[in-house]
Amino acid sequence: MPTLVSLRQLGKGPTSEPDIRYLLDLVAMGTIADLVPLHGVNRVLVQVGLRLLDRGERIGVKALKDVAAVQRMSAGVVGFKLGPRLNAAGRLEDAALGVELLLSREEQHANRLAEALNGFNGQRQTIERQVLQQALERVTDELLDDQRTIVLADSRWHAGVIGIVASRLVERFHRPVVLIALDNGCGKGSARSIRGFHLFKGFQHCGEHLLGYGGHQYAAGLSIDQAAIELFSAAFEHYGQLELAEEDLIPVRHYDAEVLLEDIDRKLYDEIQALAPFGNGNPEPLLVCRGVRAQKPAIVADKHVRMSVQQDGYSHPCIAFGLAERFAELSEPVDILFTLSLNCWRGRETLQLQIKDFGHNCFQ
Repeated sequence: MPTLVSLRQLGKGPTSEPDIRYLLDLVAMGTIADLVPLHGVNRVLVQVGLRLLDRGERIGVKALKDVAAVQRMSAGVVGFKLGPRLNAAGRLEDAALGVELLLSREEQHANRLAEALNGFNGQRQTIERQVLQQALERVTDELLDDQRTIVLADSRWHAGVIGIVASRLVERFHRPVVLIALDNGCGKGSARSIRGFHLFKGFQHCGEHLLGYGGHQYAAGLSIDQAAIELFSAAFEHYGQLELAEEDLIPVRHYDAEVLLEDIDRKLYDEIQALAPFGNGNPEPLLVCRGVRAQKPAIVADKHVRMSVQQDGYSHPCIAFGLAERFAELSEPVDILFTLSLNCWRGRETLQLQIKDFGHNCFQ
């Protein structure tokens, strides 16, 4: 275990006062991973912290970056690569392992911990995929056309991943979702919501059926006796019918600017990056380009699509993560919703469009 020392013992200089700027890498990781809005001073602290993370001077952070194959640091990298690995042990085993890694001062020990966390993250992803598939099968069988909410409970589900799976179901069905993991007659639930439906108020409305609950508008948790789930589900659906109109269940994808492919260059990318770091409260600008044609689309790793898009003689490479099931739609011209990224390969930097969605006249 690491030796605990005070901040003053870590200080450098004639007065031994600590320079807490060197803790901003941890501040940045916590701020991003906990979805704190990147406004005001938070944005400044994260900007500086990301530079420290890029340097990788903290042994535990360097080990974590190595197992995650991270080359360039960003808020997205923290949110989708480093954060999930630190959290994975807490979801499946012991959250103290992540703390131990960040406090580690011995390289070999840090490498072992990072490998263990990477393994837990792989296990978490496997369990998450299984739970998602089981939940999708349940929704397909049980969801009614006029139903406003989704409440599912299952004894096969791991409580550590149901929040993530609930988010996936919200993305797909655009309804408030409550998933409950059952264990010996007790249920632990995680919920995610959509704009226009306040989860915490919904739980208050159904409070007589719950053992406990907490959270906010878009994410919440609960505990419940298994025998009360049917009553809770009915009460929650009743609240959904009161609060949500039919049009609220139709997802709308908003964008920040409409561009032509000929407008996309390194200058535009640099101007957008000047607004970083991106995250909760400061989302990365979403761009729309209309009527593009896919060139040589190919499915990658069974779930992604790699291709180029062409418009009026201009083309750009693209990656569409998680959209392989819609591959057939690319046979016709489409509108694309995307962000700009920089792909680095063998020392060469290339602009790449990261496609978030595509369709016909569905972005506004």
